[in-house]
Amino acid sequence: MLELRNFEIGLDGKRKLMVDFSLRAGVALRLSGKSGGGKTTLLKAAALLIPRLAGEIFLHGRESKEYLPYHWRRQVSYLAQKPAMIPGTVEDNLRLPFSLKISGKASYACENCAALLDTLGLDKDTLHRDAAVISGGEASRVAVLRSIIAEPSVILADEITAPLDAENASKVVAALKEWLSGGQRALLFVAHQDEVWEGLTAGEMMIDKFLNYKR
Repeated sequence: MLELRNFEIGLDGKRKLMVDFSLRAGVALRLSGKSGGGKTTLLKAAALLIPRLAGEIFLHGRESKEYLPYHWRRQVSYLAQKPAMIPGTVEDNLRLPFSLKISGKASYACENCAALLDTLGLDKDTLHRDAAVISGGEASRVAVLRSIIAEPSVILADEITAPLDAENASKVVAALKEWLSGGQRALLFVAHQDEVWEGLTAGEMMIDKFLNYKR
């Protein structure tokens, strides 16, 4: 489904990460390794948000260069630890992906959010709140909701439960588990709360062994 071949990224001018792996549909793969080892950089490079040094990345058997950048980002969604919210209400933020080229013919449907709001521990009134004043934990859950309703093929999640307590972190994992079961989808994530994620994880990849020094 998502495949990286001879994929190289630079880290700090001295080191590089060289990775080969495949992420199958229906699988949640956890990235682990030392702090500063390139986990976030790898996720961003796979989302085509930063350049790679070399190698190829495929989605559904097609190399990334066959996709327009916004088509790739429609299919491969990156979730940051500290998500960005645009000015306006929470619902304005949920509508955002559908106002961009990446949405194609898809359109925002509020009814699709109702069950997910409940799963994520957010009430319906949240939709009408100013996104600038919601808490960091609420913003993380809104970002997860925004990604899920856009129906990507792959979600790349970077410590998204870090600002959440155990109860709300478990709700995020439950929402992702439900999303993952919905078809040709896969999840690649970084997280440190073992007990919260263990019911979802189908595998783990230590990236420390892929670190190398540039010549």
